Amino acid sequence: FYALSYVWVEPTSKPQEILIDGKSIPITQNLYDGLQALQKKVYGLVRIWADALCTCQEDVVERSAQIMLMREIYHSASEVAIWLGGNSDDGRRAFRFINDLT
Repeated sequence: FYALSYVWVEPTSKPQEILIDGKSIPITQNLYDGLQALQKKVYGLVRIWADALCTCQEDVVERSAQIMLMREIYHSASEVAIWLGGNSDDGRRAFRFINDLT
C-alpha cells in the first residue's frame, strides 16, 4: 500500500467528494489534491492509506490508537508519498529549507 502524508489545513472551501466502495466521502481540498497527484504517479489499482480516510477522526480512542501505529504504518508502506500542497509559499519555503539542509 501507499501511505499519503499531507499537510492538514482548515477547510476554506466546500469539501471535495470522493467515492470509496460506492460511498461518497467529503475530504478537504488539500487531501483531494494530494490524492490527484498520487493518482498521476501510480497506475492501476492501489491501496492508499491517508489518515483522514482510514481513521474515524471523531472517535478519539480510534484516532489515538492510530497515532500510536503511524510509525509502523509508514514503515510498512511500499512507498510514502508526501504532499505539501500545490504551488504555494509554504511549499516553496519547505523545499528551500530541504535544499539548505543538503
